[in-house]
Amino acid sequence: MPPTRRMPSEYQESDLLLRFGPRWVVHRYDTHPYYQNWSGLGLKGVDFLGILMPDLLVLTEVKNYHQRLQGHKGYNAESIREKPALLADAVARKALDTFLALDAVRQYWQRHWWRRMRWQHLAKKSPKHSERAFWANACALAEHPDCCAVLLWLEGPALDASIRQELTRQISSKLADVCGQIWIAGDGFNPLPEDLFVEYL
Repeated sequence: MPPTRRMPSEYQESDLLLRFGPRWVVHRYDTHPYYQNWSGLGLKGVDFLGILMPDLLVLTEVKNYHQRLQGHKGYNAESIREKPALLADAVARKALDTFLALDAVRQYWQRHWWRRMRWQHLAKKSPKHSERAFWANACALAEHPDCCAVLLWLEGPALDASIRQELTRQISSKLADVCGQIWIAGDGFNPLPEDLFVEYL
């Protein structure tokens, strides 16, 4: 009997349907209990936290300005075109706060020898094994910038390649110490065509 193929994970966000392929292990981070603990302290969080197998931690933020006249804080496609720093700053802040939260989770598990042993055991397992194994792997990868990426999926009128390039430049400069790759996708551009499928609802 052939092995059962893992079905892609599907999530709805900002009037988009995201399908993460079989190589992904993904959690909706901004509603997860871990994030709820930190948000009360003022920390922000990305929409999704995922591991693209075998060893890439990807923080994903989704922004869709096509369906809405105004987004969070009144931002819209026109304001982002005029001042990309508005979005670059917001995404960088969410990513940095997410890395801080991952470090706090790691430190919690390092406090006592028995937790530390359990954590080391979980980190050796596949992130598909269990939710705790996922977090152990995510925290381990977060310590290595070359194993981390931020993906901003951006949709909106005339948010084209030139805007994506400027956002990539600005976000990269803010996250250089913690993240090795920045991807700005959307408007027909997808850096992960075999692993991530996005469509309008």
